[in-house]
Amino acid sequence: MDDVAVRPPALTELRDAREVLVEALAADPSWSHVLPDGRGRRAALRTLVGVAIADSGRHARVALAGGRVLGAAVWQPPGRYPMTAWRQARALPRMLPLLVRRPGEARAIRRLGDALDRAFPSTPVRYLQVLGVAPAAQGRRIGARLLREGLAAADAADEVTYLETGKPANVDWYRTHGFDLVAPGAPLADGGPPMWRMRREPAG
Repeated sequence: MDDVAVRPPALTELRDAREVLVEALAADPSWSHVLPDGRGRRAALRTLVGVAIADSGRHARVALAGGRVLGAAVWQPPGRYPMTAWRQARALPRMLPLLVRRPGEARAIRRLGDALDRAFPSTPVRYLQVLGVAPAAQGRRIGARLLREGLAAADAADEVTYLETGKPANVDWYRTHGFDLVAPGAPLADGGPPMWRMRREPAG
């Protein structure tokens, strides 16, 4: 762990950060439900994750060792999510290939996104949009390091932290870091995948 650094990604690290997160989400049950075709799922996720990292900007984080990106996290501070109309318009050029070439998948993604937005807290929260670790680097507590860095920022600003996960196995892991379930895991829309929404109060 001592050789792992956590910091905002450099421009040259954005692609590797995206690929780490794509692999993490490609195995997520919620995305498997929404995008059953594995190849199409990864292609769509590359677009979505690329947009999320670009939108997060200086709030994104990577975990590096030996010059390699081993993990990444996309954070949004209070008031940054859901995206404003201006930020959606700015992301449109990145989204356009997905909208044109894979309209069915784009509609499925939009339904999930709309459901997540409707369930999003109405009070200000620091949002962990996505966190993932490269398969070869798992077991080194890199995910915990990325999470703790964001939680420290939330605690310093006295902010509530919020996340969703489509993996029931993640619930207990997040609980060890102070998160509690907002509600039992359930689909956020008819026919949608089960999601577990969690929040953490700032440490006093």
